[in-house]
Amino acid sequence: MSILKGKKGNPTNDKERRNAIISSISHKESRLAELDKERNNVLAELKSLNAELLKLVNHTPDITGNETDSPHKNISKISRSEEKIALFRSLFRGRVDVYLRLWISRKTSKKGFSPVCNNEWVDRACEKPRVKCSECSHRSFAPVEQIASSGNILKASIP
Repeated sequence: MSILKGKKGNPTNDKERRNAIISSISHKESRLAELDKERNNVLAELKSLNAELLKLVNHTPDITGNETDSPHKNISKISRSEEKIALFRSLFRGRVDVYLRLWISRKTSKKGFSPVCNNEWVDRACEKPRVKCSECSHRSFAPVEQIASSGNILKASIP
C-alpha cells in the first residue's frame, strides 16, 4: 500500500500520511456500503425468483380428493402402472432418470436409498463388493418407467 510508505518523523509527511489513510478508509467504507446495497438488491431478486420457482414447482394436482377434477382421485391397486407413476411423480418431484431402492443393513439395521443400476450384479459389468457403486465406470441407472414395466413399483402401497 503506497499510502503507508514515506519517511517517518517528518511532521509534514505524517500529516499527509494521516490524511491519505483517512481518505482511503472513507473510500473503502463507501465501497462497502455500495456493495452492501448491491448485495441486498441481489438477495431481494433471488428471493423473488425462488418464490416464483416454488410456485411453479408446487403447481401439482391435488390428490387429496378436494379437487373434483383431480386426475389422481381414483388411483388404486388395480390402476395401470402409468397412472401410478403419474401419481408418484406428482407427489415426489425430482430426478426422473433415476429410481431409488430402499436398503436395510442386516448387520446394523441401518436404512438408506441407492439408485437402481441396470448392471448390478451382472457378470463383467458389476464389480461389487470390490468397487463401490459410486466409483463404478459401468453404472447404468434405471429410470422410473423401467422399474414400472417390470412390475416392481407401487404394487401394494396404494389402497
